[in-house]
Amino acid sequence: MTTNQEKRQRKNERSRFKRRSDRLLEYGDEFGKLFDSKVYLLVQSQEGDLTIYNNRSENEWPPSQSEFPGPSEHRNPQNIGQGGRRPRSKFEKKKVQLLSYANEFAHQFSAKIYFAIQCRTGYTIIYNSSSSRRWPPSKKQVKSLVPFAKRRSPQDFDGSPDLPSGNQPTQLVGL
Repeated sequence: MTTNQEKRQRKNERSRFKRRSDRLLEYGDEFGKLFDSKVYLLVQSQEGDLTIYNNRSENEWPPSQSEFPGPSEHRNPQNIGQGGRRPRSKFEKKKVQLLSYANEFAHQFSAKIYFAIQCRTGYTIIYNSSSSRRWPPSKKQVKSLVPFAKRRSPQDFDGSPDLPSGNQPTQLVGL
Protein backbone atom coordinates (compact mmCIF):
# COMPACT_ATOMS: atom_id res chain seq x y z
CA MET A 1 0.00 0.00 0.00
CA THR A 2 1.28 3.45 -0.80
CA THR A 3 1.64 6.19 1.76
CA ASN A 4 -1.34 8.11 0.36
CA GLN A 5 -3.54 5.03 0.59
CA GLU A 6 -2.44 4.44 4.18
CA LYS A 7 -3.18 8.06 5.09
CA ARG A 8 -6.59 7.84 3.44
CA GLN A 9 -7.32 4.57 5.24
CA ARG A 10 -6.38 6.07 8.64
CA LYS A 11 -8.48 9.16 7.91
CA ASN A 12 -11.46 7.01 6.92
CA GLU A 13 -11.06 4.93 10.08
CA ARG A 14 -11.00 8.07 12.25
CA SER A 15 -14.10 9.37 10.44
CA ARG A 16 -15.94 6.07 11.03
CA PHE A 17 -14.93 6.15 14.69
CA LYS A 18 -16.17 9.73 15.07
CA ARG A 19 -19.50 8.98 13.36
CA ARG A 20 -20.10 5.89 15.49
CA SER A 21 -18.99 7.70 18.65
CA ASP A 22 -21.35 10.60 17.89
CA ARG A 23 -24.17 8.13 17.26
CA LEU A 24 -23.52 6.46 20.63
CA LEU A 25 -23.60 9.86 22.33
CA GLU A 26 -26.86 10.69 20.51
CA TYR A 27 -28.39 7.39 21.65
CA GLY A 28 -27.37 8.16 25.23
CA ASP A 29 -28.84 11.65 24.90
CA GLU A 30 -32.09 10.27 23.49
CA PHE A 31 -32.29 7.69 26.31
CA GLY A 32 -31.83 10.44 28.89
CA LYS A 33 -34.59 12.54 27.34
CA LEU A 34 -37.04 9.67 26.89
CA PHE A 35 -36.74 8.39 30.44
CA ASP A 36 -35.71 11.60 32.25
CA SER A 37 -32.45 9.95 33.30
CA LYS A 38 -28.99 11.22 34.18
CA VAL A 39 -26.54 9.99 31.56
CA TYR A 40 -22.75 10.01 31.86
CA LEU A 41 -20.74 8.65 28.94
CA LEU A 42 -17.00 8.38 28.47
CA VAL A 43 -15.45 7.19 25.19
CA GLN A 44 -11.73 6.77 24.56
CA SER A 45 -10.31 5.84 21.18
CA GLN A 46 -7.33 3.58 20.63
CA GLU A 47 -5.21 6.70 20.10
CA GLY A 48 -6.27 8.04 23.51
CA ASP A 49 -8.74 10.71 22.36
CA LEU A 50 -11.30 11.21 25.11
CA THR A 51 -14.93 12.34 24.80
CA ILE A 52 -17.06 13.03 27.86
CA TYR A 53 -20.84 13.40 27.72
CA ASN A 54 -22.98 14.55 30.64
CA ASN A 55 -26.65 15.47 30.15
CA ARG A 56 -26.82 17.44 33.40
CA SER A 57 -25.25 20.82 34.06
CA GLU A 58 -22.69 19.45 36.52
CA ASN A 59 -19.27 18.85 35.04
CA GLU A 60 -18.50 15.90 37.27
CA TRP A 61 -16.71 12.87 35.95
CA PRO A 62 -16.87 10.10 36.80
CA PRO A 63 -20.10 10.17 38.77
CA SER A 64 -19.54 9.40 42.43
CA GLN A 65 -20.95 6.18 43.84
CA SER A 66 -23.07 8.24 46.26
CA GLU A 67 -25.04 9.51 43.26
CA PHE A 68 -26.20 5.96 42.58
CA PRO A 69 -27.83 4.85 45.83
CA GLY A 70 -30.52 2.70 44.24
CA PRO A 71 -30.35 -0.81 42.84
CA SER A 72 -28.03 -1.13 39.93
CA GLU A 73 -27.20 -3.31 36.99
CA HIS A 74 -23.55 -3.73 36.03
CA ARG A 75 -22.81 -4.77 32.46
CA ASN A 76 -19.64 -5.67 30.63
CA PRO A 77 -18.92 -7.28 27.26
CA GLN A 78 -19.19 -10.78 28.73
CA ASN A 79 -22.76 -10.43 30.02
CA ILE A 80 -24.36 -8.44 27.18
CA GLY A 81 -27.19 -10.42 25.62
CA GLN A 82 -27.60 -12.78 28.55
CA GLY A 83 -30.98 -13.12 30.12
CA GLY A 84 -32.76 -15.32 27.61
CA ARG A 85 -36.06 -13.52 27.29
CA ARG A 86 -37.02 -10.64 25.07
CA PRO A 87 -37.37 -7.16 26.56
CA ARG A 88 -40.99 -6.23 27.18
CA SER A 89 -41.14 -2.54 27.99
CA LYS A 90 -39.94 0.38 25.88
CA PHE A 91 -37.36 1.09 28.59
CA GLU A 92 -35.99 -2.46 28.41
CA LYS A 93 -35.85 -2.38 24.60
CA LYS A 94 -33.99 0.95 24.52
CA LYS A 95 -31.65 -0.19 27.28
CA VAL A 96 -30.77 -3.42 25.45
CA GLN A 97 -30.25 -1.54 22.18
CA LEU A 98 -28.00 1.05 23.84
CA LEU A 99 -25.94 -1.61 25.62
CA SER A 100 -25.63 -3.69 22.43
CA TYR A 101 -24.58 -0.67 20.37
CA ALA A 102 -21.96 0.36 22.96
CA ASN A 103 -20.62 -3.19 23.15
CA GLU A 104 -20.41 -3.56 19.36
CA PHE A 105 -18.76 -0.14 19.02
CA ALA A 106 -16.16 -0.95 21.71
CA HIS A 107 -15.37 -4.28 20.06
CA GLN A 108 -15.20 -2.96 16.49
CA PHE A 109 -12.94 0.02 17.26
CA SER A 110 -11.06 -1.30 20.31
CA ALA A 111 -12.45 1.69 22.19
CA LYS A 112 -12.95 2.00 25.91
CA ILE A 113 -16.49 2.92 26.84
CA TYR A 114 -17.96 3.61 30.24
CA PHE A 115 -21.44 4.83 30.87
CA ALA A 116 -23.66 5.24 33.84
CA ILE A 117 -27.38 5.96 33.61
CA GLN A 118 -29.48 6.81 36.63
CA CYS A 119 -33.25 6.80 36.25
CA ARG A 120 -35.71 8.92 38.26
CA THR A 121 -36.46 5.91 40.45
CA GLY A 122 -32.79 5.60 41.41
CA TYR A 123 -32.27 2.49 39.28
CA THR A 124 -28.79 2.59 37.77
CA ILE A 125 -27.28 0.95 34.70
CA ILE A 126 -23.49 0.84 34.48
CA TYR A 127 -21.60 -0.44 31.44
CA ASN A 128 -17.83 -0.79 31.26
CA SER A 129 -16.15 -2.20 28.15
CA SER A 130 -12.81 -2.60 29.90
CA SER A 131 -11.93 -4.89 32.77
CA SER A 132 -8.88 -2.79 33.65
CA ARG A 133 -8.70 -1.31 37.14
CA ARG A 134 -7.48 1.93 35.56
CA TRP A 135 -10.70 2.40 33.65
CA PRO A 136 -12.72 4.57 33.97
CA PRO A 137 -10.25 7.25 34.97
CA SER A 138 -10.67 9.03 38.30
CA LYS A 139 -11.73 12.68 38.59
CA LYS A 140 -8.07 13.62 39.13
CA GLN A 141 -6.98 11.78 35.98
CA VAL A 142 -9.78 13.38 33.95
CA LYS A 143 -8.77 16.85 35.17
CA SER A 144 -5.27 16.25 33.80
CA LEU A 145 -6.82 15.18 30.48
CA VAL A 146 -9.39 18.03 30.33
CA PRO A 147 -7.41 20.22 27.92
CA PHE A 148 -7.48 17.33 25.48
CA ALA A 149 -10.91 15.87 26.26
CA LYS A 150 -13.95 16.82 24.22
CA ARG A 151 -16.92 17.67 26.42
CA ARG A 152 -20.36 17.05 24.95
CA SER A 153 -23.75 18.09 26.30
CA PRO A 154 -27.42 17.84 25.24
CA GLN A 155 -27.10 21.15 23.36
CA ASP A 156 -24.79 19.38 20.92
CA PHE A 157 -27.67 17.13 19.87
CA ASP A 158 -30.59 19.59 19.72
CA GLY A 159 -30.21 20.17 16.00
CA SER A 160 -28.17 18.81 13.18
CA PRO A 161 -25.72 21.04 11.29
CA ASP A 162 -26.48 18.93 8.22
CA LEU A 163 -30.08 20.17 8.12
CA PRO A 164 -31.06 23.45 6.51
CA SER A 165 -32.10 26.02 9.11
CA GLY A 166 -35.70 25.68 10.25
CA ASN A 167 -35.94 21.91 9.70
CA GLN A 168 -36.15 19.65 12.72
CA PRO A 169 -34.10 16.46 12.86
CA THR A 170 -36.05 13.23 12.69
CA GLN A 171 -36.17 10.86 15.61
CA LEU A 172 -33.44 8.22 15.75
CA VAL A 173 -34.77 5.03 14.21
CA GLY A 174 -31.81 2.69 14.66
CA LEU A 175 -32.06 2.56 18.43
